[in-house]
Amino acid sequence: MASCPIPTNPDTRDALLRSRSAAYVACSSPDGIEERLELGGKWYLLAFAVDDWLEELTTLEEVIEACCTMQRIVDDPTAPPLTDLPFVKHFAELINEFRGSATDVQYARFAAGYTSYHMAIPWETCHRLAGRQATPAVLPVMRLWLTAFAAYITASEIYNGMEIPAHEFEAPATRAWLESAGILLAWCNDIYSVEKDLRSGDAHKNIVMTLMRHHHLDVTHATRKAIEFWNRVMVVHLRLRDRIAVESSPALTRFLRDTGTMITNVIHWHAGNPRYGGDLALLGITSQEPLRLDPSPLPISSIAWWWNH
Repeated sequence: MASCPIPTNPDTRDALLRSRSAAYVACSSPDGIEERLELGGKWYLLAFAVDDWLEELTTLEEVIEACCTMQRIVDDPTAPPLTDLPFVKHFAELINEFRGSATDVQYARFAAGYTSYHMAIPWETCHRLAGRQATPAVLPVMRLWLTAFAAYITASEIYNGMEIPAHEFEAPATRAWLESAGILLAWCNDIYSVEKDLRSGDAHKNIVMTLMRHHHLDVTHATRKAIEFWNRVMVVHLRLRDRIAVESSPALTRFLRDTGTMITNVIHWHAGNPRYGGDLALLGITSQEPLRLDPSPLPISSIAWWWNH
């Protein structure tokens, strides 16, 4: 990061460098190949810096141009960049390292996650510039794509040097499980980012603020509601995991385990993280399902299908 021109704000850069992102990557895939975990740590740092940089752009045209430039690098890391983004050299180098470390199948899954991310950024920008909040049905899909969850989660295949068979990876239950993992990661971020998002004006994409608006709640009660939603998703996520694990291959078994570790670690990672304020308490974690938790699908049409599998 010393040679990377972003973030330009010294306080933002300091908070990013003290975020222990590389430790989060390593703890999420504890049996990963060391050199690939180091690559993942560098990628996390740059990815957060790029995400913050994109949010500072003031026109949709700038955002689309940047996303198309990055997507072209993902498609072909050795091709000349389409535009001269300040971080383009660093991004291309890291993506090229990922390409060289992955099988064709692993990289295709990783790249697909980036494609969704590069579609979601302009989508979210339209809402941000218009001062418009996403609907409850739209928000989960937007958040899934904005977190680049498929790239972050499937990167563990690359870290571990294992490839999940296509028939397992593409099964509807696996897809539902994978999406539910992405929402757990995204909503954990939302819950910890409430104050940060209110200060920065990013409230339009936060589940807590969406619940405040649609259910006429104050921030405290909306946060409790978001935690309830998180727990309900965790229940279906664990049931999907247990069903998938019955006949899973060694690669999928490792993938299931590391994704669970990633979700647990993301809660610890946010608490005390200078990127999110530095003084946030750790959310309570228990292995026991909360009492009186509604087992039915969440009232969100875009993700209710998970409960069918």
